Amino acid sequence: MTIASLGQPQIGYPINPNTQMGEDQTPSITAPTRSKRGVAPNKSLWPQNSTVTISFQDTPEHIKKQVKKHVAEIGEHVNLKFKFVESGQGDIRISAHKDIKGNWSEVGTDARDLPKDQPTMHIDPRANEPHLGTAIQHEFLHALGVDHEQQHPDRTVPYDKPKTYDYYRETNDWDEKKVDLNVLDKYDPADVITTPYDRSSIMHYSVPGKITTTGESIDKNSTLSEGDIAFLKSLYPPAPTTSSINQNSHFGRKGLH
Repeated sequence: MTIASLGQPQIGYPINPNTQMGEDQTPSITAPTRSKRGVAPNKSLWPQNSTVTISFQDTPEHIKKQVKKHVAEIGEHVNLKFKFVESGQGDIRISAHKDIKGNWSEVGTDARDLPKDQPTMHIDPRANEPHLGTAIQHEFLHALGVDHEQQHPDRTVPYDKPKTYDYYRETNDWDEKKVDLNVLDKYDPADVITTPYDRSSIMHYSVPGKITTTGESIDKNSTLSEGDIAFLKSLYPPAPTTSSINQNSHFGRKGLH
């Protein structure tokens, strides 16, 4: 199923704004870029049973509300506690700045490497439900250390390389190297934690039939799959009756400059 980074190189995953919301997209202004890191086992995972703080930077109230809703749902499947803080300097700092397009997130504890005045996640403020919820869930799984499913070592999608290169060049202005790095290259099994490959994962990019050798396609998955939930539980095994979110926390707001 889904993949958790163990410290392999990470980069941004831009997707054309015309694709379905929930897939990572290029921001329209400078934003943090996933960069090469040192290799260390379980590097991107948060400490077990720890409290991860979350804050907002220039985020509309309706997006704050949806973030809290979906984080609470994800929290039911992990042993982490999520606490919303007002300081604007949480472990995970979420922006929905009007001048930044697209959705993206640092992977797991890579968020610690960014200055506290910079967001570690961005949610496109143009999104509406159900796409908004999909984007929040996808990016928050990144924030917990989970990576993209289409690069699973056991991926079975029969990509047609020339057509895939053409597609991403036309839609995202990507060269072949970037397509390889973001879509076609599979992770080395030695660098990632995996469970069985899951086409239904919310972490899998959509696949148009025109870029596969068989014409088969994969629609954008809009909710957590059973495999996603099982994988989260394997990464952060929850206690049977433990609530994973502080429901009495408050939202903070800090503008981006």
